[in-house]
This record gives sequence, C-alpha cells and structure tokens, in this order.
Amino acid sequence: MKVKEFRGGYDSNFSYLVWAEEGVIIDASIKPERIFKFADENNIKIKAVFVMHSHEDHLIGLKEYKEKGIEIIAHDSSPIESNIRVLDEEIEVGGMKFKVIHTPGHLFDSICVLVDNKLFTSDTIFIGAIGRCDLPGADANDFYNSLYNKILKLGNVDIYPGHDYGKKRIATLDE
Repeated sequence: MKVKEFRGGYDSNFSYLVWAEEGVIIDASIKPERIFKFADENNIKIKAVFVMHSHEDHLIGLKEYKEKGIEIIAHDSSPIESNIRVLDEEIEVGGMKFKVIHTPGHLFDSICVLVDNKLFTSDTIFIGAIGRCDLPGADANDFYNSLYNKILKLGNVDIYPGHDYGKKRIATLDE
C-alpha cells in the first residue's frame, strides 16, 4: 500500500490518497482537483472517499466525488449523504482492508481509519495534541473513551492527522 499526502484546505488540512489495486481518499478536506490530477498521472482509479466527520472543513469536494462515481463512506450517525454507512468494523475497498473505529468526542460521527499500521485520525488526534471537544456535537466523556479504550489499545501505530499542527507531519502513537 502507498500513501500520498495532500496539504491545503481551510486550516492546514490534510487529505490522503492510499492505494494498492485502487485508490481510496481519506478525509475530504482539500479541493479534489489536486488529488484527481495525481491519480490520473499515476493511473490510480479512485474507488471511495472516507468522510472522517461532518465538520465543513472535512467535507470538501463531495459533489465532485459523487459526479465521478466515487463512493462516499461515512459513519452511520453522520448527517452526510453517503453510499456506505459504517460502524466499528472492517471493510475492504480498493483491494485494502480498513478497520473503521468510531471515535466520538471531537464530534459525534468522528471515525479513525486503520490500514497497514497507519492510523488516519482526522481531528481526533494531532501530532502532539488532540482535537477540540468544546464545540457543538462534541463530548469530553466520549472523547476520553475513544482515546483510552479504543486508540491507545491499538499499539504503536503511525498517526496521520487531519491538520498540520505538529512539529512534524507524521508520528507514532508512542511519540
């Protein structure tokens, strides 16, 4: 599996394209034109996009994805229209297995996605920090449960956050 990071968006956001047989976008937080260009130049067919939570800065380009026939994947509690609704489960997309972990706290419909020891965390965990839990739809108790009873039990995975807020872009959970 390969990973390409795209930085931009409203607030130093990250989107990621992961691919093996086909591509999957994780976190729809930048305009999709750059991702489409990279995929075209590298002969990567994009199969799906994960909506990591329903804050506006993580919903960029959904119309364009839908127009291209790219499946939208979102948590079952998400208000976003999607083709695939997920819970805490493992799904196969594009020849890769993704472990979807429902991580409410930053927002009720937040998810993290684990694939090949890489944990894509969106606004749940940043490098050196965690997401906010003082916004509408957030809950500090849920956040605690998500962090301590789900994320920390994964072991030393690589963290790929939803924003470039840290001293580096990727770190291990142990770091």
